[in-house]
Amino acid sequence: MDEEKIIQKEKDAGIPVVGILKRKSRKPAMAAKKKNGDQTGNKASAKGQPDEADHYRNGQAKFQDRDGIRTIYFMDGNIKARGPFDGKNLQGEWQFFKNTTRLWQIGHYKDGLKDGKWMRFTDEGVIEKTQNFKDDEILKD
Repeated sequence: MDEEKIIQKEKDAGIPVVGILKRKSRKPAMAAKKKNGDQTGNKASAKGQPDEADHYRNGQAKFQDRDGIRTIYFMDGNIKARGPFDGKNLQGEWQFFKNTTRLWQIGHYKDGLKDGKWMRFTDEGVIEKTQNFKDDEILKD
């Protein structure tokens, strides 16, 4: 039902109409963009918009791949995890951090699956838990 019909219906029902509110378009305004990116030069999708899969809403990159190492970030820019990446799977030793930048876990991946020894640390850096994995399954001691 369009706005004029709604207003008329309210008038017919005896409801006083104080003012008419016009809805703003729900489409976002297009900002000036650099070629294949936004004003800050962030990576852009084929449509010229920042790729939401690679960035948080605040513009912070979710991850970065450099020289075979993938670094994953929290929304505030602190490092969440870091380790070898072959372009498809996590490989080798990975380190995971709490958002306080403290080391939380160290573990190994083989073809994207947990494989080998995994250690979890307390905030004081003491080993809290150790587990062994094979093909993403916990091995019983």
